[in-house]
Amino acid sequence: MPVPLFTVVSDPPPSVTPSAAPSMETASPWSTGEVEVQPHRPSEKKRNWDKEKGDIPLDLAVSLPAIEASAALADELSRNGGWASVPSEAAPPVEAVAPIPGKVVPPEDTRPEWVRASESITFVSTPSPFTETREDPGAESIHSKPEPVVSVAASVVDVLFDSTGEHSQVLTQDRLATPRSRPQVSRKMARVRNGISSFIGSCFSTTRSMVLLCVGLVFSCVILTVIGMGAVGLAWTLMEAPPSSTYQNLTASPPQALTDSTKNGYFLLLGFDAPGGQNPIRAGYERSAEETDSQAASSCMLGDEGKGTTTGTPANVVHEWFTRADPAAQLKPQAASIRLWAAQESLALKRYQQWLSMPFEDAGYGKILSPNCAHILLAHRLYLAEGFGQDLNTGLGRLENDMASWRTVLGQSKTLMVKMLAVTAVQDDAAIASGLLTRQDLDETAIGRLGKIVRPLDQVELSIRWPMQSHLLWGTSAAMKSVKNDKTADRPLYVAIAAAMPLPVQRRSNEYADYYEEASKAVAEGRYTNLPKPSSFIRTSVASVVDYVANPIEHIIGIEPLPSWDPYVGRTVETDARLRLASLQVWIRRGAQDGDVITRLAKASQTLYDPFTGLPMLVDQRKGVLYSVGQDGKDQEGDSQRDVAVVIPRSQSVGLESSRFVSSPRSK
Repeated sequence: MPVPLFTVVSDPPPSVTPSAAPSMETASPWSTGEVEVQPHRPSEKKRNWDKEKGDIPLDLAVSLPAIEASAALADELSRNGGWASVPSEAAPPVEAVAPIPGKVVPPEDTRPEWVRASESITFVSTPSPFTETREDPGAESIHSKPEPVVSVAASVVDVLFDSTGEHSQVLTQDRLATPRSRPQVSRKMARVRNGISSFIGSCFSTTRSMVLLCVGLVFSCVILTVIGMGAVGLAWTLMEAPPSSTYQNLTASPPQALTDSTKNGYFLLLGFDAPGGQNPIRAGYERSAEETDSQAASSCMLGDEGKGTTTGTPANVVHEWFTRADPAAQLKPQAASIRLWAAQESLALKRYQQWLSMPFEDAGYGKILSPNCAHILLAHRLYLAEGFGQDLNTGLGRLENDMASWRTVLGQSKTLMVKMLAVTAVQDDAAIASGLLTRQDLDETAIGRLGKIVRPLDQVELSIRWPMQSHLLWGTSAAMKSVKNDKTADRPLYVAIAAAMPLPVQRRSNEYADYYEEASKAVAEGRYTNLPKPSSFIRTSVASVVDYVANPIEHIIGIEPLPSWDPYVGRTVETDARLRLASLQVWIRRGAQDGDVITRLAKASQTLYDPFTGLPMLVDQRKGVLYSVGQDGKDQEGDSQRDVAVVIPRSQSVGLESSRFVSSPRSK
């Protein structure tokens, strides 16, 4: 902004006298409508020029009495008529009047005393150095020469000593010399200093603001996190529930039949890998749960002990023998290898034969103790292979003994590990029997013995209620221990915080109990391919953030979900389907030989229907197979990998048609 060249002179209040003017010299200008010319100190050159012309220069350093004398002289001139009265606020600007030669008689001043006194009071406005330093450099040249400013004192002197108003105006303007400005270097240095100080102040102000902002954000995040954790903790507290009646019923302990542990084959299986000098039954009885039991239990429940083993090992090779259409036919050429492996596993075979002669009761209810299923199955297969390697009669004897023992385990098992171990062993026995029934040279006696071995499973043998209840009891109790007792250093912070909060553990157990109860009812009704899904009762998969809050035990803490019924029911029912197919083979071999296969199958009992569909087994005469749809409930045209299929016996000439037929449902 340009420096104001004119300031306003205001009429003082009545109480102000001319003597008070010096005290108000430094006061700020205030507007009354009258114009004041800013005084300034003329330069040395200007003063010399004034002397040459004969003018009297006006010095701002003149003392106050001189100004007062000039004011008094101006009053005198006004009273004598040689000075025009001061114009009002609305009057036009005052012009200087040339003095009259001769004696000047001032007219009488009729104005009030306070008006006359106000004429001698001048308010000067000096520009601030700070304002000067913050000017725009581009405007420097404009403001370096301010417009002339006429003061009251200068006007008075000009009136007294000039003859014409024009000369007075010129002299007044000439006296307005340019004020001495600061040197350019000093001014620029001042700007630089001010700029640096402003920049440093802005930096400190910005840094402080950023720090305060960051601290505020962190504090807000902490507050929101605490509030969120409190809300989640409150939600989990409200979600928790007492044990439901369904949970209490499903976790009730089963009745115990055997009281003498030294005669229980279950403990022999637990101690099956004990060193040669130890009693395996005592070793199994004294076993306690270890970390390796979880892995052993998973292997047993999978049932495929050959999966993941090294190719060429006895366990893998023998397992492949039992997957062929006629396992017994594969065993005879391998007599030398069987004798070698039997010698290496002589201790295991001895203990296995001991186990076959013992009563059995699963005493592992509610525990995760698991036998070494892979080693037991190897001994089981070597036992059968060694028998059939000798002769058919010996092999059938061992097959009958083995099937009877494992079917007892199927009915008595209370844990999933033992149940699935028995299912795998029974499937091996059914595969051997089914392969033998395809031989044309098999006599009636052998067929009759095989017919007793391959009878379908009853409801007790099919049921997996006790094994699933045992896993429910163990899983719910182990989950609480895992949440509270897991102090591993690698546990993430959020998991440790969640574990310290009140989690809805019992609510999760109640939901699993509801699911197990509904699945058990579906199995009892024969709906093997239409079992309820766990997701209908508990959030087993993460689809949104709500799932983390609804099921924190599995999704946050990381506890393994409890097993679903589908795979274990499917494998058990598949075993029953294999036995039913073998029974149909016996039916074909022992029934009337007149007519084709379809006619003879139509006369079979309804107990030999496909357990997955409740309909008769399917027949593909082009492939010569009899099959069940399997666990998926879909017809894959007798594919041995997806359907449960056996070869149709051909003891006599059977007219096979090129098309596939389904035997009509008929009960006997």
